[in-house]
Formats: sequence, C-alpha cells, structure tokens
Amino acid sequence: MGARARFLGLAAGCSLVASTFSLSALPTSAISTIVLGGTTLSALLVSGCSSAPRTANAPEPRRLDPPGNLSSWDQLSWIERQIDGLPANADADRATLKVRAAELYVEVQRPDKAGVSAREAIFALGREKGSIASRAHAVLGAVSLIRGDAATARSEVDRAVSFAESDSDVTTAYGLKAIVAERGGNASEAAAARSRMRSSTDPRLQDLVNAIMAAAPAPRPAPVAVASPTQGSSGPKIITRAEWNPAPIGKNVDPMGPISRITIHHEAAEYYGTTKAEGLKKMRDIQRFHQRDRGYADIGYHYIVDRVGNIFEGRPISLQGAHAGNINKKGQIPNAGNIGISLLGDYEKKQTPTAPQERALRELVSWLQGSYRIPQQNVFTHAEIRNMYDLGGTACPGCNLAPIVIDIRKHGPNSNRPAAAGLRR
Repeated sequence: MGARARFLGLAAGCSLVASTFSLSALPTSAISTIVLGGTTLSALLVSGCSSAPRTANAPEPRRLDPPGNLSSWDQLSWIERQIDGLPANADADRATLKVRAAELYVEVQRPDKAGVSAREAIFALGREKGSIASRAHAVLGAVSLIRGDAATARSEVDRAVSFAESDSDVTTAYGLKAIVAERGGNASEAAAARSRMRSSTDPRLQDLVNAIMAAAPAPRPAPVAVASPTQGSSGPKIITRAEWNPAPIGKNVDPMGPISRITIHHEAAEYYGTTKAEGLKKMRDIQRFHQRDRGYADIGYHYIVDRVGNIFEGRPISLQGAHAGNINKKGQIPNAGNIGISLLGDYEKKQTPTAPQERALRELVSWLQGSYRIPQQNVFTHAEIRNMYDLGGTACPGCNLAPIVIDIRKHGPNSNRPAAAGLRR
C-alpha cells in the first residue's frame, strides 16, 4: 500500500472500526505495529474513551462505607484503616470517611472524638459545601446538645440546614433543629422544623437522637413547669437543699413535666448514720458521685430519707430526675413526671428499713400524692418501673424494702399493715 497502510482504529468500549490514514501524519508515539500472520497492521491507540475496560491489574474502586455487619467500634477501626491507606490528594474520600467516623463516635457516646472527626471532615473539604458539610455540622450540633450547650447547638444545626442536599441531610438537620427548639421551650418552632422533615424514620437522624437522649433525656412536648408544694401543717418536715450546700446544677437537665408517679429506691450501700450532720454529708457525697462519675446534672433523686427519719430535699422537683432509667426503644421516658425517692441503706438482705425511716417514707408519699394528685396505684419500685419500660432488671429497692412499697400502692401510705411493719428493726 506504499506510504499508506490499512490499520484498525481501536476505540475502547466502542465498535471496532477499520479506517485508512496517512501514517506520515501521525506522531510516532501513537503508532504500534502488530505482526499478524505475516501481514503488518498498524493500530491507532485511540485515547479518551470513557468506557475503557479495566485490565486485570486495575485497582478496584475505593470503598467508603464500612460493612454494615460490623459493630460500631469495628466500623471505626475499618474507617481508620481506610484513611491510613488514602493518597495525599484524596481529600474528598478523606472527608467522607471522617464524617462517617464522627457519626459513629456520637453513637458510641464519645462526643469528644465525634467533634474532632467532624471538624477534620470540614477541613478536608477545603471549603464548606454540600452533604458532607451538612452531616459534619449535624454531628457538631448533636455533640453540643449532649453537652447542654444550646447556643452552639442552634448555630451548628442552622449550618447543617444551609448545606443540606439529600433527603437524609434535610431530615437530619430539621430533626435536630426541632430538638433544639424544644429544649428552648419553643413548641411552635419545633413543630415548624418537623414539618420540613422528609422522613420520620431516617436512620442517621435516629442514631443521633438516640445518643442525645441517652446522654440527657429529652423533655415531653410542651413541658409544664412544676413548683414544689408549700409545706403545710400536714406535711412532713423536710431538710431543704440549701442546708446541705449542693454544687451547682449542670446544663444537661430537662423540665419535669406533669407529675404522675413516684418511684422508690434504696441507695444500695450500707448506711448507719444517726445524725443530721451525717445525712448532710451523705447528700453531698451522693451528688458528687452522680455528677462526677455518672455525668448527671445533679443528684439523681428528688428526696432522700435517712435511717433516723430525716427527709432531705434532693434535685428540685421542677426538674426531671436521673433515677428510673433512660429513654427506651419506643421513645418513652421513665424519668418524665416521676418523683424519685431513695432510702439510705442497702435493703437487699444486708439491712432493713428502720421504723422511723418507714414512717417518714409513708408521710412523704402521702404528702406528695395529695399535693400532686398522684393516684395511689402509681407508686412503684425501681424494678417495676424498669420492667414496665423494658429496660432490664434490677434488684432495687431490695427485697427488704420492696414489700413496703407494694403495701403503699395496694393499701395506701397510711395503712401501716403488719406485712410491712414486720420488716422493721
């Protein structure tokens, strides 16, 4: 064919096309010679076809979602391995992995790490935009809610709304906005936010909400402020909160809501104090333990009764206690509207309530029932409440106190029946 040669133009992923070109017009690098059956064919290597098939050695696309069958902690380990293997210029993939890690850290109750990972995701983006930014700010909003920082939560959630793209982004951002509004007592704003949600079952939102509720249970809708009843001549003598010099109440606390029940506990630690001074010290010790070790906003109980019959005011009754259990899988809150009373001592076999202690408990329950119109049948042991809400078992308030509570519920606080009285010593 002289200076002209017939060749096959191979367009990857396209049809095989036979064409004739002048070889002298092509750069040397674009031509390869293939000898087939003694005939010389020139193949033009056509570049730029988007559907070029991968060779056997081509890398698989990078996976950015951890396997769903792993635990949350194992998913976090998987993400860390993926991040470690990223090239330096893979900022978008790094941001995607970081924001997923942030969401998982919220789920496993590590808000500190969640906040760091969310900010690293934003930093990897270079500039805030799109779904990743919305998810990162939603995490930062959830972290602020867990910490009780309402102002920061509102700011972060508003930014999550502004960057939202997908239905899940919109639902999560507005769902968190509704929680912020409820915590601020703005029911109309909360309702408006919920009306913008595109789904009521978004798993990402549900995971964040579960973590927020576990750290600090949410209030019921439109909570009603509750004031402590004024002690009259028929009420028991109560040692006020001010007398035991408590530490300030933390921010992770919610309004009590309408009061409808009473739950009775034991402290589950042997106690033999006989003076008011010992009781005052014990109140400070319990508050310190609840705040520092358990992360509560305040002492968990509303009232505590010592073994000589002193009644101490604990958490203000206008606030939900931290004694009955966290929100359950159905979204029910056992602490809402629930007065918590604890008796000092260990009443699971080691001790039994004293006569003055039982008498003070009955007087307190009678006064509270009258003040708040609590039905007689709404007095429970801690074990009964946990069973009602499917929260798992507990021996509280112990086998030596539970019969007294059951007697109060069945026969009233003033019955003083022998079945209960026989436990005294």
